[in-house]
Amino acid sequence: MNNPNQSHPEMRTKVEIFMIPKSASAFFCLVIIISLAFPSLALSQSVPEELTDQTRRAIIDSISLAIRDYYVIPAVADDMCESMMNKLNSGQYDSITKLADFTNQLTNDLREVSKDVHLKVQPIQVNNDESEVADSVEIQQQRSAEWRKANFGFRQIERLDGNIGYIDLSGFYDVQYAAPTAIAAMNFLANSDALIIDLRRNTGGNGNMSKLLSSYFFSEPTHLLDFYNRKGEIERQHWTEEYVPGPRLIDIPLYILVSHATLSAAEGFSYALKHLNRAKIIGETTRGGANPMESHNFPGLSISVNVPFVMGRSPITKTNWEGTGIEPDISVPASEALEVAHMEALKSLMNTTESEQEKRMLAMIAEEVEAKLNPVTLGEDDLKAYVGSYGQQGMQVTVRDGKLNVAGYILVPIGDDKFMAMNGEEQVQFDRSNTGDIAGMVVLFRDGRKVSFMRSDD
Repeated sequence: MNNPNQSHPEMRTKVEIFMIPKSASAFFCLVIIISLAFPSLALSQSVPEELTDQTRRAIIDSISLAIRDYYVIPAVADDMCESMMNKLNSGQYDSITKLADFTNQLTNDLREVSKDVHLKVQPIQVNNDESEVADSVEIQQQRSAEWRKANFGFRQIERLDGNIGYIDLSGFYDVQYAAPTAIAAMNFLANSDALIIDLRRNTGGNGNMSKLLSSYFFSEPTHLLDFYNRKGEIERQHWTEEYVPGPRLIDIPLYILVSHATLSAAEGFSYALKHLNRAKIIGETTRGGANPMESHNFPGLSISVNVPFVMGRSPITKTNWEGTGIEPDISVPASEALEVAHMEALKSLMNTTESEQEKRMLAMIAEEVEAKLNPVTLGEDDLKAYVGSYGQQGMQVTVRDGKLNVAGYILVPIGDDKFMAMNGEEQVQFDRSNTGDIAGMVVLFRDGRKVSFMRSDD
């Protein structure tokens, strides 16, 4: 491969390309490791604990080299480099003597100019005896072991009440390792009537995982995103896969939960499905990072810089979410997004089902979800009004630790004299007499059955 730094003959360069196969990565997972040796800093040296003007200048020169050669918007690259050099020459960095403090400041300065949250300068670890990056195979083995312990980002997979699937996904991991887990998750939820994908804690990762998951929601190959290089040319495209293992979920309502922390590939997934009218986005405006990056390592200086090298755009909107984030379809605090999505799914299913029994069941569940969003609070004196014996068997309703209890269930208030059984599927409606006293209770089952109990302790 041609030396990417051959236009800089004044520097001795060593280039090592460590790349996960293109079939498995290609988006956010490309890693280019570049080692540069400055005449003033041999590769076998590590940066001293106290930074000098010489090392600060060498670090900025190195970062500028990577940014000018690779950053996706050349004009912005020039602005960033000029800004750093002006601050260096004017002495604004003179008081910074710790490497971590310096890299943090440079990160802030680069982002201030570019507004690009993918740009980052950070310290790296190097071997004590030689400043070479550890073997890439060994690094990848360590990473894959860590990814496995994190279950490749799939934190939680379950069926919510109403036969609504739920996936809590904290990251998009390399499909080379994570595909079996992703496929298992999608197959487990294949019989769901609606699906919620929770990306509120997802800061991105591998774009091919986004492609794999998206493929389950379309019946035929669908154009998701384009990626433009710094010349303004389309470098590659993302389409859904022609084949996925297991059933596709092409007709069910789909909801994606996002927050201010949602970033990068997680935003790409959300943005594509939003503008294809395949998913409803619920939560907060996302962070706004649309440009995939590659990591340029400088072991001789103990630093690394992440440089965005392409720009993602929707083939529909012809733009992206860089710097602005994705505006949700329903804006709510991230802490409420799951309940709001659950309610939206229940309403959608109630509007489409022809079964009156199913409508009653979904309505009951909706009442309970609404109570989570807007809790009904009763004081202990209010709860004591329900205490007593009910039915011929003398079923006891009691108050313990400020909560109403019956038959081993905690009753949570959801409306006027109405409660849901926590960890159960029943509701309890208390009846009052003409004088306003509690006269009995009715247990309501989701299949429509009702069982009444007269109060028997009067």
